[in-house]
Amino acid sequence: MTVRNLEAALPGLSRQRRPAALSLDWATLESELEFRFPTDFKELAEFYPEFSLCDFLSVLAPRPTMEQEFIEEARDLLTVLQDNHDCGVAEFLPHPNEGGLFPWGMSTSGDVYYWKVHRGQDSGIVTGSRADIFWEFEGSLTDFLAGWLDGSLLPDDQPTAEQLGGPHFRLTSTREQ
Repeated sequence: MTVRNLEAALPGLSRQRRPAALSLDWATLESELEFRFPTDFKELAEFYPEFSLCDFLSVLAPRPTMEQEFIEEARDLLTVLQDNHDCGVAEFLPHPNEGGLFPWGMSTSGDVYYWKVHRGQDSGIVTGSRADIFWEFEGSLTDFLAGWLDGSLLPDDQPTAEQLGGPHFRLTSTREQ
């Protein structure tokens, strides 16, 4: 459950590693969102620029002094999931419901990627496709991404590693750091 396994599956990511961590206000983020962010996500957010993989998948990450914007974006995505659940489209409830989902990424095709949350902590990954097909993985964010990119995982209704450009994946910075 470290970023190193993701670096191995995603050539070029290690070259983007910052020499020092950003100063993110995790206490405010976790208090406001009632969620303890996983260690590997914190490392990804603190040491790497926010990026898009093959212009398809973006990992949502807070930025220093912009924590409130991240909180609002997360709450907006949670509201959409609640609305979809209320309409009978999504099988999962949003966090803070026990076993609910908390978003960590999005695709350009309308997919949303979540942590499944138990007792305020992540307990696995759930992909929610644009067709409302949900797929679960019992592991960390970085293990999920590394497995998807090395081809050992194929989430339902998601592109294969080859379709994402593997093994020569393209990273694009999504925001100025």
